[in-house]
Amino acid sequence: MLRRTKRVQGARTGDRSRCEYGDKRGSVYARMACGRHFFPLAQGLLKSLWKLQHTSAMRGVDQMDVQTSMNPGLLLKRGVKRMKRSSKLAGVAVLWCAISGAMPAMAEETPASSWAGSVSVVNDYLFRGLSQTNQGPAVQPGIEFDHASGWYIGAWASNISWLSDTSSVGAPLSSSVELDFYTGFRGSFSSDWSYDVGLYEYYYPGDYPPGFIRPYTTEGYASLGWKGLTLKYSHSFTNLFGFADSKSSDYFDLAWNYEFSPGWTLNTHVGHQDVRHNPGFAYYDWKLGVTKAFDSGYSIALGYYDTNADEGNYTNAHDNFVGRATGVLTLSKSF
Repeated sequence: MLRRTKRVQGARTGDRSRCEYGDKRGSVYARMACGRHFFPLAQGLLKSLWKLQHTSAMRGVDQMDVQTSMNPGLLLKRGVKRMKRSSKLAGVAVLWCAISGAMPAMAEETPASSWAGSVSVVNDYLFRGLSQTNQGPAVQPGIEFDHASGWYIGAWASNISWLSDTSSVGAPLSSSVELDFYTGFRGSFSSDWSYDVGLYEYYYPGDYPPGFIRPYTTEGYASLGWKGLTLKYSHSFTNLFGFADSKSSDYFDLAWNYEFSPGWTLNTHVGHQDVRHNPGFAYYDWKLGVTKAFDSGYSIALGYYDTNADEGNYTNAHDNFVGRATGVLTLSKSF
């Protein structure tokens, strides 16, 4: 039985939202300060260096012997050398002033590292279109650390029932919690283009009967975004959620999110799950929904989900088809 990745609501509530860094007014002020003080300072340095050059040249003339002072060529040669050294020194001083003046501006432009978290409540926890709670509600907390470099690490959790739903008297199984851990690196090429690469681990603590294939799954992922359009590819490095011999399974996810009014976002998605060496379990899933975000950090989302999964393969022990069309209501609070 498949399930679904879910990240922090500061991170994602269906689709991950990028962390917003503070404004850059500090860098503008730093540049203004540099411009205000740089030119007077440079002018003062040049004047001081010129006086030093002139004094040194005159002192050199005073100390010359009569023979040297009577040789104009030698005197001119030494004067030119001193002027060259002084000019180089002046250039270095001006360059150092420019660099030191720009450093505060560069420091102000560096985004700060931050923590993000969320708690969500849903009437049905869906993962890639399939119910993980037998069409029941779930509570889903998460937390993420975002480093200024673009690197991030996080954890997410939810109650589930899809594993314990397979329990029987002869093969008892107890697992009611999903714990996810992930890390990656995200950034942007421009104001419109973005990317995200990382590693995701799905872990299900519990008691399993002998011979049961553990559902623990490790996936790598990479995504490319253009404005509100995102294409994401996930590849399993282990068996996929308990399917035998399913290593190297793939999932493709194409999503488009469009803010049509301040605080209101249209959410669309289509995906395809391939289960390696288990062709009868491959399927498509899709979604159409809307999210309303509030200034207080609260949000509410309503979505319609459906799949073309094979009903015979995705009907659980309670005779519920977990891939059926369903509506999902999500209430979230970000912090």
